[in-house]
Amino acid sequence: MAHSPEQIDRARQVIALREAAITYKANHKREFAPEWYPWQQAMFAASATHREVLVLAGNRSGKTSSAGFEIACHLTGRYPDDWSGERVTHPILCWAFGVDSSQVRDVLQKELLGKSRDDGYSGGWIHPNEIVPGSIERSQIPGAVRELRIKHATGGESTLSFKSYTQIATGQSSLPIAGSSVDLAWVDEQPPDELIGQLITRLMTGRRGKGGLVLYSMTPELGKTDLVAQFMDKPAAHQCLIGPVSWDECPHLTPEIREQTLSSFPVHEREMRSLGIPLYGTGRIFRPDETTLVIDPFDLNTKPWLRVIKGLDVGIAHPTAVAWLAYDPEQGITYLVRTYRASDEKAAVHGAAVNAMWPAAPTAYPPDADTREKGSGQSLLPLYGINHPRLFENPDGSRSREAGIMAMQEAMSQGTFKVFRGQCEEFLQEIRGYHRDAKGNIVDVHDDVISATRYAYQMVGRYGVTLNERNQAYTGGLYPDLGLRDRGRKRA
Repeated sequence: MAHSPEQIDRARQVIALREAAITYKANHKREFAPEWYPWQQAMFAASATHREVLVLAGNRSGKTSSAGFEIACHLTGRYPDDWSGERVTHPILCWAFGVDSSQVRDVLQKELLGKSRDDGYSGGWIHPNEIVPGSIERSQIPGAVRELRIKHATGGESTLSFKSYTQIATGQSSLPIAGSSVDLAWVDEQPPDELIGQLITRLMTGRRGKGGLVLYSMTPELGKTDLVAQFMDKPAAHQCLIGPVSWDECPHLTPEIREQTLSSFPVHEREMRSLGIPLYGTGRIFRPDETTLVIDPFDLNTKPWLRVIKGLDVGIAHPTAVAWLAYDPEQGITYLVRTYRASDEKAAVHGAAVNAMWPAAPTAYPPDADTREKGSGQSLLPLYGINHPRLFENPDGSRSREAGIMAMQEAMSQGTFKVFRGQCEEFLQEIRGYHRDAKGNIVDVHDDVISATRYAYQMVGRYGVTLNERNQAYTGGLYPDLGLRDRGRKRA
């Protein structure tokens, strides 16, 4: 059946309208942003109260896409009506960092600008008509942009510069980091720690003296670097951690896709890639279920048969740590009751901490704690004021670290090692980051409380004293707050 000229003309108009709609949508991506997940909304809102935001998330979670959306909003000064984060009201200088030039081009540049076309770029969070004509400066990498200017809602122009970490690694740190005050930085994927200090310096006077914003979006493949540790363990008031974000929080990843993808990863990478938990070489050493590991403290006086001991790890170039353990021989359960960790204090201060609880209980210490003073050859251990020191050794007489680690691992897995809630945070922090390197060797940093605990754990069954035995050396009997401090006086 032949169509009339009018019908053909109408069909062409419909096709033209559809093509125009497709083109418009591709060129105005921010207007068609998806319904963001709760953790992405929290990321956007965080900039209203925090200058530094770190998003830890699993692979393919959408962290880079949502971060790119926020960066585009700041660069253009155009925000959605329901925006709850910081609104930058003036043109800015923004640095976007990636791992290397290829990743910057294929990921960050693609998110912000979209695909390269004959007439420019299309499909990115920054619309083609927001790019200042003739402002694009190319880099030496094919298809890569070094810098460009973007029209701001106020009528001015923002500047966006793309940079890579490899410029730092190859000794060109003065080139990518030098420059004027920076208002906004987007750091995608995990950066080397040496970049952070230089970057923060450039942000100090950004946003016209208010301090620049920085957004980190990463899957922590390099493990618990200093940057990650800062946000996870001791964030400053101006720092906010979003996550770790797991695949369960990303509905676009179906159960089938998750299962298929996860099975393709090496076992030791699965937590990092699916949960956003930092990668620790060949894996974390301790992987307990903290919901069963950590328990509410109880009154130790209700079990006077408990055998108690302390473990001491003396800090020379690292913190000094103490662990207080109680062992129940009837149930075969060991309780980590309390921990202590401190740096840059005199031995007497640490000694007071050791004796703050159970001063008559033995204290397990390693050989390096008995360091000799240069010149006199006198032992420094007495400076800690320890009443009943016991040189550490495993039940077999060795001092192998691996033996103690394996024993603690087994106890955690069997439910015979428990940690008192609210009194052993230093221990929990350390076991979450305790790991082996690529060769399977234990990385002995941030393990001071773990070491003190290990010394005590391996010796409590043989040398721990019961609460009754401990108090025989004191007047006043059992005290109601044994979990805090003994107040009795030692007999002459």
